[in-house]
Amino acid sequence: MKKKMKGNFRKIFTPFKVKLLRKTLIVPKEGNRLPVYTLTFENPHGLYKTCRIVKGDVIKVVVPNYKPKSFSMSAERENEFDITLKIYPNGRASGYLDSILIGGEIEVFRMGVKKRQAGGEMLGIISFGVGITETLPVVAHELERGALNGFGEGEESGVKNVIFVWASKTKLDIFWHNKIKQLQKKYGQRFKFITMLSREYFSNDDGKGILDYADDIMYGKRINNRQLIANIFDHSWGTYYGGPRQHLRHKVRWLYVGEKKVMKEIEGLINENGYSVGKGFGENSYFVDDPILQKEMKRKRMNAKMNKPDTNTTIVMAARL
Repeated sequence: MKKKMKGNFRKIFTPFKVKLLRKTLIVPKEGNRLPVYTLTFENPHGLYKTCRIVKGDVIKVVVPNYKPKSFSMSAERENEFDITLKIYPNGRASGYLDSILIGGEIEVFRMGVKKRQAGGEMLGIISFGVGITETLPVVAHELERGALNGFGEGEESGVKNVIFVWASKTKLDIFWHNKIKQLQKKYGQRFKFITMLSREYFSNDDGKGILDYADDIMYGKRINNRQLIANIFDHSWGTYYGGPRQHLRHKVRWLYVGEKKVMKEIEGLINENGYSVGKGFGENSYFVDDPILQKEMKRKRMNAKMNKPDTNTTIVMAARL
């Protein structure tokens, strides 16, 4: 199926051109550290109206002589949108975007067959590297939704508490400091943010040696065991087995973003802690498959296979890769 999608995506979707307006350096290249840029594109076709940034939808960039590549929209405005990405050496997709000059154009389309699963009271987020560009907008929306509509089982209800772990290598690899501080100031105890640095260590000044935790930063740590996840999330919420809020474990939701291999490992660790998460399903998953959107996607594939024109272009979507 993947091979058919690669060759037939133009029969299923209608890519359109957008112009690069600005290119902003977020993290400079230094030594082994790779650069991170925010690319701002014009939005003449109202992409922001149909690409549901808070639903996990993605922008598909048409890379010449290569398959379309998924990128998260890191910000949306009425006349423009942002893609924030890391530039990898010899990267086909990131290298292509890095080569686009101001005023140059690329082809994009929108994708997504997910929906937010209602009923969550606590949200645990684990983001790796630039994965924060997908998850932080979701957090901001959820916290605001809760402030406006309260907490409960309804579709418009928000989560009461968010614990966010951002896993990176060193302090020099992290960014969006102001956005994070603004959310912390606005929502207080409802939003706990922890930075986990795998390749950096911290020594205090009293001669007691290396610390692994200071100022909401965990030094020299990786999320590689279920007990660490339990300590950070369940013990903060009291939802551990035998804890005062064990009965609320069904109200916990999880969202984790990173490379596919890492996401699979995190998924396994969360399930080992007694939760149910998976790609597109699971009682504790934040995003689950939307059967209505999946049915629409199936119809589009069938039309493409039979070379029928697509008469319904209101919704543009596909299964997330």
